[in-house]
Amino acid sequence: MITNRLISAAIILITTIVILDSCKKDEDQKSEPNCHLLSINNEDDNIIEAYSYDTENRLTKIQYYTNTSPDDYALYNYSENAYTYGYFSKDGNLERSYENPLPFNSKGLTDFAYYVSYGASSTRYDSIFYDYNAGSYKTKETRWLKFVSNTTGEVTFGKDVLTYTYLNNNCTKIEELFDTDNSHLTNTYEYEYYLDKPNKSYNINPWLGKLNANYRKKMIFSIFDRTTNSIVKVQITDILIELDSEGRIAKYTDITPPFLNLVFKYTYECK
Repeated sequence: MITNRLISAAIILITTIVILDSCKKDEDQKSEPNCHLLSINNEDDNIIEAYSYDTENRLTKIQYYTNTSPDDYALYNYSENAYTYGYFSKDGNLERSYENPLPFNSKGLTDFAYYVSYGASSTRYDSIFYDYNAGSYKTKETRWLKFVSNTTGEVTFGKDVLTYTYLNNNCTKIEELFDTDNSHLTNTYEYEYYLDKPNKSYNINPWLGKLNANYRKKMIFSIFDRTTNSIVKVQITDILIELDSEGRIAKYTDITPPFLNLVFKYTYECK
């Protein structure tokens, strides 16, 4: 059975491909309505996520649903040159957040974040540093990790480094080196793209760099254990997309043999 947590994790990955931007101006220089993603439904047309925005077309809330009922939710708040984020359970308990206001640099990007995740057995604290290239694409993410046991107070440290490789403004490879006291893994994500389909998605996190130039059509995920010098897992996911008249994704099918086949349908709004 596919759990709602698994589906939510898949959606989080997918919606980094499909979210927030403004429509372009026409030849008369008249402002067209601001457009954004409004909701995501599953294959049975039951709502999974709903999105809310402020008057400046910035994301303010993601409401998650389980069996069409409101469940967890995420809130975004903005100041003049920064933002904060919190993820809450259905009952309003804070589960993870960026503890400090995240400032934007001169290009409107975030260079540093302090992230806290409140787990059942331990609390995780991440100090995150971001690097970008001249074109404002994210090239590196360095996470200094600290795990504190909720029962004993024991502290475990770690490091998680993600390096992004691009070709023609598409991220073709992400290599993640994860190190803690008992885990030394390299996670590798390799991507192929629909080069004939320009990416018309709306970027939900513009402060973390630009989106890929095209839509993805395949992901190869592998895990390599540096301790045993062996491949732990290889997983191939094919991505099928259907576009609307504006070139935005209307339907997204994520196929990972032998069992996982997820379908998501997107609804947009312009004001």
